[in-house]
Amino acid sequence: MKTKTKTLVGLSVMFFACSFGLSSNEVLAHDISLNTSGPININVRGDDGNAVVSSDSISVTTSCRSGYNFVISSSVNDNNLYLDGDETNNAAGTYFAPVDGTSTLANTVNSWGYYYDATNTPTTASVFSAVPTLGNSAVIRAPLEIPSETNISDNFSIYYGVSVSDTMKSGVYTMLPDTNANGNAGSIVYQATIADACMRYTVNFDPTDTYTGSAVTGTGTMTSQSIYEGVATTLNSNNFTAPTGYGFVGWNTAQDGSGTTYANGASVTDLALAGESVTLYAMWSDCANGICYQQNGEDVVGTMGKQTVTADTAAPLLASNFSRTGYGFAGWSDVPDYETNQDAHFYGPMEDYTASASALARGVKLYAVWVASAGSLQDTNKVAELCGTGANALQTAPTDGTANLSSVSALTDQRDNQTYAIAKLADGKCWMIENLRLDNQYTVGNNQTDSTVTNASLSQGYNPSFIGLADPESANFSDSTTANSLYTTETDVEGKNTISGDDLSYRFPRYNNNNTSQRAANTTNTNVNTYSYGNYYTWHAVIADTTHYTSGDHNTTSICPTGWHIPTGNTNGEYYVLNTNANSGATDTSTGLRSYPTNFLYSGYFNTSSAYYRGSGGSYWSSTAYGANRSYYLSLSSTYVGLGTDYYSKSYGNAARCVAGQ
Repeated sequence: MKTKTKTLVGLSVMFFACSFGLSSNEVLAHDISLNTSGPININVRGDDGNAVVSSDSISVTTSCRSGYNFVISSSVNDNNLYLDGDETNNAAGTYFAPVDGTSTLANTVNSWGYYYDATNTPTTASVFSAVPTLGNSAVIRAPLEIPSETNISDNFSIYYGVSVSDTMKSGVYTMLPDTNANGNAGSIVYQATIADACMRYTVNFDPTDTYTGSAVTGTGTMTSQSIYEGVATTLNSNNFTAPTGYGFVGWNTAQDGSGTTYANGASVTDLALAGESVTLYAMWSDCANGICYQQNGEDVVGTMGKQTVTADTAAPLLASNFSRTGYGFAGWSDVPDYETNQDAHFYGPMEDYTASASALARGVKLYAVWVASAGSLQDTNKVAELCGTGANALQTAPTDGTANLSSVSALTDQRDNQTYAIAKLADGKCWMIENLRLDNQYTVGNNQTDSTVTNASLSQGYNPSFIGLADPESANFSDSTTANSLYTTETDVEGKNTISGDDLSYRFPRYNNNNTSQRAANTTNTNVNTYSYGNYYTWHAVIADTTHYTSGDHNTTSICPTGWHIPTGNTNGEYYVLNTNANSGATDTSTGLRSYPTNFLYSGYFNTSSAYYRGSGGSYWSSTAYGANRSYYLSLSSTYVGLGTDYYSKSYGNAARCVAGQ
């Protein structure tokens, strides 16, 4: 008995010749199958009528867990067995015809056929089947018959039988010659074909991710996808419904997002081996396609909506709508643990930021940078310590936005307990890096009278150290800006140089947003009602004047805390010097003023009853007057800086920043 073995595409078949004349099998290779054939040789003696059964034992091994198909056929169109292989010998007693598939060998004269049953061994009384002719293969083994979770090692037998009568002539009976095999006798053809599923792997889709540490799950179902090994194939599009407030951002091979990421509808190749499976997990984000601002701390007040931006396009970050008692807001960071993370980067609240398409797919999260209060803004010793040159002094801030809090601190205004981040900026001076938020109710005590308002320190009420402001405007002061137009023209304001009666009103924040109502609608890119924009003040309010100032003058009394002042204007003013240092001499961009930690905002300005340019431009008072009716101010936008040399009406409402020193 001879054996031949051939392995192809992970499949090996072994054939053993049967004893009644099936020869050793020849193995013919095919791309994904094995063909085996051997001539049928039946030796007949004319004097013995019998029925003979013999077997061909076959062993198949394959690494494909989906199995294989095994079929049988003849190599020719005529599966009769002829004496000497000559079809002209077709008289009775000169050929064996295939069994009809309904009769047993014992009851069928001069016939032959095959028998396969995985569990039973045939007898001469079993029903045999005719070997199909060329092109009409019969399935012997199918994948469903051999389920397995491991490599397949399959062993079985194919039985052949002949019924020989004493009328058969002696001789050798074979099939007709196989014209495709150089005239050799016809053959039995076995074909072992790896199952189609054996060339594929399965992709399962799971709607739950644990990227944030807790499960976020979409709803709905998705059918698994079958993909051929080695073939680039487009993944099925996401059909899960996103959780409320989330967007679909792609697939990941790990549920926690630590694996390989694939976009929706991505083309993939060989995610798994053939016959195996892989699971892709839906990744969800509550910040997809935008920038989301994180409170990043305990007891933080305020909410902020997602900022939608365009990939690879610079856009100014939003100003903060968050506040935290006892902390100053310094800017944004790309990590929550900025104090210990040396790879962190800080951003000013209106700094230009460019997000890549890959980053926006999941969404960019920026975290508020909080600095704990180190004391009082009115503590001149503490201010001198931080803003001086000693061992505890702040360092001058870098202008590249690197992660460095050594230039930043925070101090609390005793008048209203508002805490402001401060920094030693590029000009070497300490500045508040947040806009002033002082409300009318905190300017002086309710029991103050006209006669007690002087430029000296007040000794009673809300602000024992506050100087230079008169009583609140009226008991009817409204949070609505439209109700607060006490004076609508400069003529109404100018000429009132003494403190008496109703004339007091022009010395106060004419446009007061109220710190609570400022938070109401921060859900869009324009950042309407943003807390860090601060309050709007007329020029007379910010300098807390008790006298009328004209061109070139500025006073040492202001709405700022004791020891601080409103910056000077014009070409030798503090705004001009700061901008020159922050921008390395450039005068055509506000990049340096908006970068961390300088943090100048597009807080806009107010006139009569409306705010203008909020989110696109900023206006900040200087203390330097330009004539009787106007004053210098800092003007900035994404492409322009007014350097504190522009000027307009003192009756407008602008933002205020304070600088350390008188």
